[in-house]
Amino acid sequence: MFSLFEAEPTVTFERTLPDRVRIRFRGELDSVVVPALEARLAAALGDEGVSGARQVILDLTEVAFIDSLGVRLILGLLHGCDPGAEAVILAPTSHIARRVLQLVGMERLARIEPVSARAELR
Repeated sequence: MFSLFEAEPTVTFERTLPDRVRIRFRGELDSVVVPALEARLAAALGDEGVSGARQVILDLTEVAFIDSLGVRLILGLLHGCDPGAEAVILAPTSHIARRVLQLVGMERLARIEPVSARAELR
């Protein structure tokens, strides 16, 4: 299988503030890896998921590719946000992954920020 990243796809989760959740993905979000990433997220987030967070940041800056299962994963996280919570996506640097987000209209569900906003949202 061809990959733009040499490292295994990963997901990390952290509460940077009591009411801020940051989920960072790396690699490819495709049908091969999404089921394992979903299991890791479920274990990390527990029963409450992202609920209770006033801001949810999905860091996709190191995502090279997104297919329909990757889109489903992102949508599931966004739909798990509390009403009124701010959802922010840090845009992938990969043109292909950015284009997928544009094609599915992700900007209607979350504010999409460029990589340069990464430091501000820590």
